[in-house]
Order: sequence, then structure tokens, then C-alpha cells
Amino acid sequence: MYKNIMVAVDHSPQSPQVLDEAIKLAKMSGARLHVVTIANLYEFAFDEAGRRDEGRLQVQAESKARQVLEPHLIRAEQEGVNVSAHPVVSWGAGEEIAKALINEAQDSDAEVLVMGTHGRTGLAHLFLGSVAEAVIRSAPMPVLILRSPDRH
Repeated sequence: MYKNIMVAVDHSPQSPQVLDEAIKLAKMSGARLHVVTIANLYEFAFDEAGRRDEGRLQVQAESKARQVLEPHLIRAEQEGVNVSAHPVVSWGAGEEIAKALINEAQDSDAEVLVMGTHGRTGLAHLFLGSVAEAVIRSAPMPVLILRSPDRH
């Protein structure tokens, strides 16, 4: 089956469910699990208005990303899965984040990418885009998408 699985998590309430599915898949196939989250420099650039120190932004974004990754890494380790975790740096939203995730999946030799979708609609979808949609359109590997349980 799979030897390498990448799972993308974030700070959303859906992430534990996404991780659980990736853990199940990793256990069934004896795969290594690579847990990633986006360290989005764009989010921190607004906080630093007028002082665009990219090095400082990267440190802040990676620090926040590691905080997001830590509980997911611990959970996977507790389940006995061979796991690694890594923040993925990106400038932007939607398509840019999707490209960063796909590049990381390819770099980590992932044979499948597991991620959630926030299910944004309307203006939120228009302005923020759908990372999941962009990944599905561009990923060269299979993608398992989990919908947010509060969306119908």
C-alpha cells in the first residue's frame, strides 16, 4: 500500500479528525507519517506593517507552526506511528499554500496527501480561496480530503 503519507494540519477544530484518518491509514499500511502545517509569512506581515523583515517574519511563523504541530506529533507518536513533523513556509493563501503543500509532499516522497477542507463559501471562498480545491487540481499523488463535520 503506502510507505509515506503526508498529512496537513492547522489550528482548526477539524485537524484532530484529519490526523486520526492519516494515523489509521499509516497503521493499515505500515507507512511513515509526515505531519505538516503552513508557516504563513503573509499573516505575520500585517502585524509588522511597514517593517518587512522577512527573516523575523519567518522565525515568528515557524514558531507558531511548531506550536500547531506539537500536539499532532505527540498524538501520532502515542499511536505508535513512525512520524516526523515540519512547518512549510508560504507567502500567501489559496494557490500559494497549495503549491507549498504539494512541493513538500513531493520532497517527502508522499504517496498520498491527507488534509481537511474548511468548507468556506461565498466571500470567504472568493477572497481566501480553497487550498483543498487547488491541491486536488494540481497534486500528482492521491489526495484524501475530509470535510469539516459542521458543514452539510
